[in-house]
Amino acid sequence: MTLDPLTLLLIDILIVLLVSLSYGIVWLENRKETALLWMLGSSLLVGAGMITRFLLPLMPALVISNSLIDMGVACIWMACRALRGARTMPLLLLGLPVLPWAVAAILPGFAQALSARIVLANCVLGCLFSLAAWEVWALEMDSRLLRLSIAMLLSIQAGINLVWALYNLILPASRSADILTMRGIVLFDLATIVFSLLMAIGLIVLIRERAMAHYRRIALLDAVTGVPNRRSFDEALLQAVGDARRRHRPVSLVMVDIDSFKSYNDRYGHIDGDRCLRAVAQALAAAAPRDAGAFRYGGEEFALVLPGMAVEEAVAATEELRLAVRRLEIAHGGREGGIVTISQGVASLRPGLNEPVGEAAQSLLHAADHALYRAKRDGRDRVVAAGTAAAEVVIGRIAS
Repeated sequence: MTLDPLTLLLIDILIVLLVSLSYGIVWLENRKETALLWMLGSSLLVGAGMITRFLLPLMPALVISNSLIDMGVACIWMACRALRGARTMPLLLLGLPVLPWAVAAILPGFAQALSARIVLANCVLGCLFSLAAWEVWALEMDSRLLRLSIAMLLSIQAGINLVWALYNLILPASRSADILTMRGIVLFDLATIVFSLLMAIGLIVLIRERAMAHYRRIALLDAVTGVPNRRSFDEALLQAVGDARRRHRPVSLVMVDIDSFKSYNDRYGHIDGDRCLRAVAQALAAAAPRDAGAFRYGGEEFALVLPGMAVEEAVAATEELRLAVRRLEIAHGGREGGIVTISQGVASLRPGLNEPVGEAAQSLLHAADHALYRAKRDGRDRVVAAGTAAAEVVIGRIAS
């Protein structure tokens, strides 16, 4: 099967314009995604290289066309590195592919050795596509299937290039052969076009997925403190209670309140108040047990979910939180001792197999909140634990 040069040229121009336009439009919506700019550059360079192949005489086309295509595929590699957050290559270094082709062009007989040119070009491209596939495989993202699909697509393209190079190494074309009449060249060109389209679709979907995941993470974080917000807490509590019921184990909840925070804001102002909230939030997150989650519940209140912990273990962990905040030594002229402290209410339960998760979570939250109320009423800077029967046990100030 053969195609005339004009038909191939028109197909290449159409695909380049379509893919480049897609990358450009998506980049306008996600200007922080430099991977899209690398892919836009890749599309333009590869397209220019394929078009140059038909427009220039053999010798300049040999250098310029293959160099542009290699630079374009290097841009795909850089796009994949940009997706992973790795350091990308300076633009000037993209000109390096010109050197091997310039050297090859002056070798006696190389310009007329069609198979030798194909072997060199496809070995370089196969290596670049393999590097890009590895970058995507190493990418950390929620959609494992999408990551795997793009990595496989790049790997398949690398395989096509390497197989084409091996084919021409084993069965070299005659010196009189023309690239447009070679067996398999049309299939190879069509495979490249399909790859370009699928790569554009896959990368755009991947970037949109990353953007959506980023927005989801932001939606679940508190803007002031940087810890998960109330919405995250509600989801985490339901999940922890559900896991506790399924695994027949306890779950504990700690409600935390910064003591006399209103007077802190009145005395020091809201900017320092926000700094205080951030410092306390980070101290709680750092001192929390490994499997625990620290959340901003609202205002000056925080919450910690402690999966698998009975009330005794939870109280011990909670005391570490109280001491961690005291060690911050944030000045508070309106408090005894002159520093910011916290009060905490602890509750624990072991959900029954037939107990609705939502009702169990609300019961746990109510018990911990009531214990926190007792801690504040009885003098603050202390831990109060509530049993499953709502019989409070005052832990008090444990060795400040």
